[in-house]
Amino acid sequence: MTWDPIQASRLIGVSVRIESECKITDDLRSYLKAFLFSDGSITNCQQASCDAIVDDMTGSHIFRRVVSPGDPNYDLLIKLVSISSKVSAKISLSVVDINKQEVIASYDGTAAVSKPNPKLFAAAAKQILADIRTQMISDYLEGKGIGVYLAIRHQTVPSIPPTSLPTAIPNPTESNAPF
Repeated sequence: MTWDPIQASRLIGVSVRIESECKITDDLRSYLKAFLFSDGSITNCQQASCDAIVDDMTGSHIFRRVVSPGDPNYDLLIKLVSISSKVSAKISLSVVDINKQEVIASYDGTAAVSKPNPKLFAAAAKQILADIRTQMISDYLEGKGIGVYLAIRHQTVPSIPPTSLPTAIPNPTESNAPF
């Protein structure tokens, strides 16, 4: 399951790691099993869906840098959860500040599908992700979500006034003390 991602209209200057989890509802699992899909085949479909969603977010070029799972050098964690049912596809995206371990923004999208078909799910996921990116960029430009995080991160430390130092350091050998 692959598709060409819809390109982001703007770059957000942050490096991220993307994690994804893809779930299917019991009604879809039952439907697939009725067509003789094995549990292994269903798991493979879920993994392919997760890979496609991560590839879409990476290929859209919304973030300055997307790191590999083992790379510790990133600013934010993007958590994607996809839930597919017989009649809809839903994707939730959470932006997590890795230093504070808190969610700084969340986005959701849902699309109806006329029947359980991988091409229909792919088209729905592609549009949902494009809509989520549009909202993320809008929030970024309005100073919300990732925009708040970046504003705080890039604040400059206020300058500290210099302490009053003597203009000349006295020489201990030239003391006027009566010893």
